[in-house]
Amino acid sequence: MWSTSLDTLITFNIAENCRTSFHQSTATVLPHSNLRKLNLSFNKLRGPLPIPPSSLVDYNVSNNMLTREIPPLFCKPSSLSCLSLSNNNLSGMIPQCLGNFSDSLSMLDLRNNSLQGSIPQMCNKLNDVFSPWLGSLPKLKVLTLCCNGFLGVIGKPKKDLKYFPKLQIIDLSYNHFTGELPYHYMLNWNAMTEINLPNNASYMDANWVYTLPNSYGSEYIYRYTITVAYKGVEIYYSAIQDFFAFIDLSSNKFEEEILEFIGNLKALHSLNLSNKILSGCIPTSLGDLSMIESLDLSRNNLSGEIPQQLNQLEFLAYFNVSHNNLTGLIS
Repeated sequence: MWSTSLDTLITFNIAENCRTSFHQSTATVLPHSNLRKLNLSFNKLRGPLPIPPSSLVDYNVSNNMLTREIPPLFCKPSSLSCLSLSNNNLSGMIPQCLGNFSDSLSMLDLRNNSLQGSIPQMCNKLNDVFSPWLGSLPKLKVLTLCCNGFLGVIGKPKKDLKYFPKLQIIDLSYNHFTGELPYHYMLNWNAMTEINLPNNASYMDANWVYTLPNSYGSEYIYRYTITVAYKGVEIYYSAIQDFFAFIDLSSNKFEEEILEFIGNLKALHSLNLSNKILSGCIPTSLGDLSMIESLDLSRNNLSGEIPQQLNQLEFLAYFNVSHNNLTGLIS
């Protein structure tokens, strides 16, 4: 079936099995001209990444043992929406050609690999800004670069671009980023400033319509999945409610103060700024994060008192400010 249905195969899903490899020892180029969804996650695949056809929309090879670098040939798809390469052992730098997906990408998960290099190097030093290799990503909702070897300063964005306006989940934890927190990008994260009332039946997803020759059109809906550290515990979500907003910038080398601006991100459910070199006081504006359930500022150089405004956070379930220089009464 895999080698014969070259024109008709639309979805190929062998997730959660024990497959170990493709037949070829070199990078497998998938020849299926109408393939839209490829899910090889939670197997034991080894070797290089399979090269997707230009028709692919959803590519998921997470939780395998794939190695080597992401090759330029990988950038063939023109409308890739979901890309999950997490929990493998991929190495090297991210190729600039991933910018081909700028207008379509809504989820990018590179968590827990061995990718490395500074952001300016990956960008070929284009204005020293964060991720111009991916453009402004107007549809991106989920960005996970956790647990790699990325380093360097996250610079200021170009003034004429609005970066990541739909972003709701960002995880840059356990890397080597330096400088101040990326406030200039946070200013554009509009999806985190507007509180949406929970709807238990609504989840983050991507959908697309496909039509084969001599057949009716069909719609496919893909629900995002992700692994994050939430309330002090690493959790795998097989579906993400569409109101969920999450920031984890922990375990980097960010420094300077936490600005009052961060209180504008009122839709946040989890904020983790632990294990850094942050200084100054805890901003009173954190009391405006009315939806926050998990707040971790531990292992920094914060000083002063814990703001009284935090007492008004009705949903706060996990609060950690240990290993700082805080003073005053516990109220």
